Amino acid sequence: MIWLNIIILALAIIVAVAALVSAAGALLTRSAISNQPYGVGRQESRKTMLVAFLRAGALAIVALILFGVYGLSARPEEILSTDPEPQATFEPEPTSTTPATDVAPTDAAEESSSPSPTATSAPATATQSPTTTPTITPTPVPSAVVNSEVGLYLRPEPGSTVELELLANGAVLTLLDGRETVDDVEWQEVRSAAGNEGWVAVDFIIYQ
Repeated sequence: MIWLNIIILALAIIVAVAALVSAAGALLTRSAISNQPYGVGRQESRKTMLVAFLRAGALAIVALILFGVYGLSARPEEILSTDPEPQATFEPEPTSTTPATDVAPTDAAEESSSPSPTATSAPATATQSPTTTPTITPTPVPSAVVNSEVGLYLRPEPGSTVELELLANGAVLTLLDGRETVDDVEWQEVRSAAGNEGWVAVDFIIYQ
């Protein structure tokens, strides 16, 4: 682009010089016409003068156009200046570094060694296992089983002939505290499953 502007400027100067030369020649021809006698020579000189003026005007117009193009495209100082335009360079600002000696090493060691309060988890709440209610095991009641194929009579008194209840073979009897011997027969005080209390012969029961 710079060389094109230089060429346009040179052409404009050349055309302007040519226009001046033509205008000067036309003026000289005009001054010479008055010295010539009237006739063919004067007519030819007048014609030559007019052509020179027209040529000078045309060249002047062309020179003005070239100067206008050059003025719009670039200025002379831009063409004559060959130095490259300085480019702005951005330098990074120096970052200030704090010396490592500002922090005491003992404090850093203590901070690194001390556990973080948020890192420790809260102790798990001990859940109480449900207390089982102790079951009271009933004391086994002394009992006996009737051992007689034909059954066994429950009597109100030891050795009595009165029959309160006929106990079937295998019937479970609850033993009571009473125990006596009558006529060499040992009797046991019992309670039947029906709730009757009386005496039975020990020979016909089996203690549990």
